[in-house]
Amino acid sequence: MRSSRDVHKQGQTSIAPSTHYAHKQRQESPSARSWRDTELKDLIKEIFDANYRVYGARKIWRELNRQGHAVARCTVERLMREPGITGAVRGRKVITTIADPAAERAPDRLDRDFVADAPNRPGSRTSLTLRPGLAPSTSRSSGHLLPSPPP
Repeated sequence: MRSSRDVHKQGQTSIAPSTHYAHKQRQESPSARSWRDTELKDLIKEIFDANYRVYGARKIWRELNRQGHAVARCTVERLMREPGITGAVRGRKVITTIADPAAERAPDRLDRDFVADAPNRPGSRTSLTLRPGLAPSTSRSSGHLLPSPPP
């Protein structure tokens, strides 16, 4: 006697018959959400391109609602993530130059040695030759040279 829990066998995988038929139905006719997502993606892309490709999810969401398309902001965010659409971000530094790793570096004309004597120890201190009458400042906030105190 067969029970309602019998499984539908396809190859080596055992699945319930309801799962098989539900998958088959989804393949034949997409859900209402997937239809709507397809339409909204086109609208989002149009709004994004019409506004110099700088609008983020919030502004696109507001524009869609102004045009009469009732849509949640999280839906707009999800649909913008799929194709990788991002709006302009204020305050982020724009990298305009990328160094060529194969390019020759400028020579060190001061012959500085940046190698430490041993691990976790600072290298030799750089000595600074000063003109007579000048001494380094003892102030932490100042990197200036001040006149030496009288002897």
